[in-house]
Amino acid sequence: MILHKVSSGVTEVFKGQLKHTTTCSEGHCIIEEMCPFLTLPLSLRGTSDQSQEASYSVESGFEKIFQEKTFSGDDMVYCDECEKDTEATSKCQIEFPRVLVVLLKRFDMDYNTMKHVKSNRCVDVPRTLQRMDKTCQLYAIVNHMGGLQGGHYTATVLSNEDETWYEFDDSRVRKLEEQPFTNSMTYSSSTAYLLVYRASESPERQEDGGKDARDKERKPREQKPVDQDQAPKEGIEEAQGEPLLPQSQNTHDMSHLHLNVQQKVNNRKHRPSGKGTHRNDHESSTNILKKPCVIALIVCGCLLVVILIIILVTQPV
Repeated sequence: MILHKVSSGVTEVFKGQLKHTTTCSEGHCIIEEMCPFLTLPLSLRGTSDQSQEASYSVESGFEKIFQEKTFSGDDMVYCDECEKDTEATSKCQIEFPRVLVVLLKRFDMDYNTMKHVKSNRCVDVPRTLQRMDKTCQLYAIVNHMGGLQGGHYTATVLSNEDETWYEFDDSRVRKLEEQPFTNSMTYSSSTAYLLVYRASESPERQEDGGKDARDKERKPREQKPVDQDQAPKEGIEEAQGEPLLPQSQNTHDMSHLHLNVQQKVNNRKHRPSGKGTHRNDHESSTNILKKPCVIALIVCGCLLVVILIIILVTQPV
């Protein structure tokens, strides 16, 4: 909801797609479906041979999405080109977003009791997620402590400045004493709820731990300065009310927001408005009142008018 309210362009940064393709045994495409997503959900439910007490592997759950499924026997699928029920296979491919958000489904429905429950199952979070030639590096974790009726959120974030993990707990920020992934490429947690990965674009950046990508994000795009002398003040004030991100954010991703503000300012330059005239008149009056000599002349003039009226009224008819 926040992403859609900020900007559709921002949403694109987090938007990926899953492509499901079902093909018959003769190679005919039966179904091809594109499923866009902003978060990639992973169920924490154990299989029949896996208990809830065992740690859940995020990497295995991620790979399970792309396992090939076979339809045969009573599950055969009808093919229009073959004009009969036929054996088929279903494959899934992913189009990675620039920022991949993995949702661990800790809040779920227990169909045995028909009640909502929260799973505190421990998960093994991988430092990287890799699929084909794409690699994603973890840089943030959102944690949830508590139950269904209430809880508390914190965030564990990797700093771009010193490559150190910090914990954000409301207004308190502290450096973690035990840094994740120091001795292993996985991190065990019973509170991890959202995992935020940044996609790498080349093997070289993968070897550098994504540092080149982060340096590029920190480098702001050159923006055309606004001529403050020509732009009306009311236009600038209205533009500053837009939901812009701080300068520390990725200005490359958010450059369209800046351009929208720039366009609004430019539109204000050519918009005929009586409001600007009234405001200029008001400012001129204010400047006049600030001059002592002018104020004295105005007061004297008012006194002369009052004295003249009194003289005329008191004169005998």
